[in-house]
Amino acid sequence: MKLDKAIEVLKELPTTDNNDLTSNQQDAVKLGIEALYRVEDLRTKPSYRAEAPLPGETPEEELEK
Repeated sequence: MKLDKAIEVLKELPTTDNNDLTSNQQDAVKLGIEALYRVEDLRTKPSYRAEAPLPGETPEEELEK
């Protein structure tokens, strides 16, 4: 899964009608969204050292196939 897709999915969780998330879970979702935004931003910086994708993230080379 790409980071932008993961962000999109996470953003939908707290707003669903059948929301069974606790307050702590909602806070964790928000934190996860912000962390993914930060990872995306850091990867655009010239000083970023390429590292392995996050667990569950689709590597770029697989997307090009």
